[in-house]
Amino acid sequence: MQENIIATIPQGSADTVLEVALLQDEKKDVHIELRCLAWGPGVGWYRQHTLKLDRPAAQALLRTLGYVRSRLDTVPLDRQARKVIPLPCAGRAQAALQHHALHP
Repeated sequence: MQENIIATIPQGSADTVLEVALLQDEKKDVHIELRCLAWGPGVGWYRQHTLKLDRPAAQALLRTLGYVRSRLDTVPLDRQARKVIPLPCAGRAQAALQHHALHP
């Protein structure tokens, strides 16, 4: 198996990175691995999670990320936060149902 590290992307803290690797097996099939790496004192970098994508899944992810990129470019971050729809708490929802049952 041939492996090529394409990118190492820093995350929110200095002890976590996202590694992107391109793998080619003996049959010349290409796969992508997305690896969440963490730094451990005395251990060094180790994988916490690995997501392996075949060619169709990688292409679908790229299309999706293209859409996400266009949305991030057009919507300011503070405006995105206001798009959260508050859900009623269970108690209020239950009371509303009981009210409608008693007063149709």
